[in-house]
Amino acid sequence: MSDSTLTRNYVKQIREMIGVYELVKQKKHGGFKFASEVFEFYRIPKQNFFKLYHRFKQTGTDGSLLPLKRGRKFGTIQTIPMIQHKIRELRNQGFGRYEIYDLMLPQYGRFIPSPSTIYRILRIYGINNVSKEMLRHKRKIIKEKAGEMGHMDCHQVKRGTVEGIDKRLYLVGLIDDFSRLCAVDVVPEVKSLTVGLSTIKLLSMIYQNYGIKFEDMLTDNGAEFKGEYHTILETLNIKQRHTKPYRPQTNGKMERFWKTIESELLEEQVYSSIDELKEQIFNYMIYYNHLRYHQGIQRKPIQSLLISSSKL
Repeated sequence: MSDSTLTRNYVKQIREMIGVYELVKQKKHGGFKFASEVFEFYRIPKQNFFKLYHRFKQTGTDGSLLPLKRGRKFGTIQTIPMIQHKIRELRNQGFGRYEIYDLMLPQYGRFIPSPSTIYRILRIYGINNVSKEMLRHKRKIIKEKAGEMGHMDCHQVKRGTVEGIDKRLYLVGLIDDFSRLCAVDVVPEVKSLTVGLSTIKLLSMIYQNYGIKFEDMLTDNGAEFKGEYHTILETLNIKQRHTKPYRPQTNGKMERFWKTIESELLEEQVYSSIDELKEQIFNYMIYYNHLRYHQGIQRKPIQSLLISSSKL
């Protein structure tokens, strides 16, 4: 059998599966009652199916159903020399690839390479590892004890991450500047009151588990961090500080955290319900706080509490 015949048969099977899946979701299929039965019958993991399904719904072409060819390329640099020079300059100031990307994006726009390409450039020039000088530079902006400064931000969950949920979902995140201990909540909207109530939940979670009370809280200037949110912080005697306009690196720790969440927990994943998503986020928080080695502080976040306690 030729490769073209195999390709046609594969596309035909996936299109057939899509048709069956949509009938099941509409409760009109005579044989299957649940989507899980469809995945089992066609022997395709649901994560793989939904990746193809969402791609097909966006394009409507048979080509979107074929696996994408991926591969890492090393040994060549196609980025503009001036941008390479700026990347190296920022790296020598102690910034990581995601921070470099955020810093350069407003000025260079579409010409700035992706964080993965920035890392490849750093590797080629031999500056991907953090030097002692870089660490000294970064320590200037790191607080000296837990609770001295918190970082908060909201992050939109991509549609299709939760099966059968077409409405938007958001994550509200809190990170302690010194220890990098985190707490995350799932909310249906990013209105000031909703984010404020979620903040109370996150602050309680951090305090109950790690004994941290925050003095200052850094947020951007979004509407969700004004009004009721600001009032809640005032009631809790927490001083709110704002990032400078067009300076995303001011709250770069949250930006980097969201990228980590995406790559390690959300990317190419489909959860069967919001409860499953919340459960996985809770498990990930434990992993992130207690087991995951954090390159930015050269230790696990939980280990920072011992250092913080010794400074009190």
